[in-house]
Amino acid sequence: FWLKIESISSFLNRATMQVPRTFHVLACVLAVGTCSATGGTSDSNPLAKVLDLMDELRAKIIAEGEAEEKAYQEYLNWCQNAVQEAGMAIETATKEKGELEAKITEFIAEIDAAGTKTEDLAAAIASNEA
Repeated sequence: FWLKIESISSFLNRATMQVPRTFHVLACVLAVGTCSATGGTSDSNPLAKVLDLMDELRAKIIAEGEAEEKAYQEYLNWCQNAVQEAGMAIETATKEKGELEAKITEFIAEIDAAGTKTEDLAAAIASNEA
């Protein structure tokens, strides 16, 4: 039993820079949980009761981790969809902007033509009245 703990401890010391602290705690819980199989029943041995509680905690931590992973994946999917939708909206708006600028240029030309025509008609009316 102690040899297992020492080997796990040395493994954790080597992996300190590679694995986040949460995983160290989880590895310790798992290591202690595997030792509970060698203990007696929890009614006859207080240590077995502690190990059973640690097994329950390990199961709870694993369940919470899975729930967090699922929530993270949902959030990640939402973010990716939001980025795609925003990209499409930007692309569509850019196209519409170009089309609207072309129409504005067209309308400005029409306004100038109408202004010139109005001036010509005003001059024609003035010459007809004179």
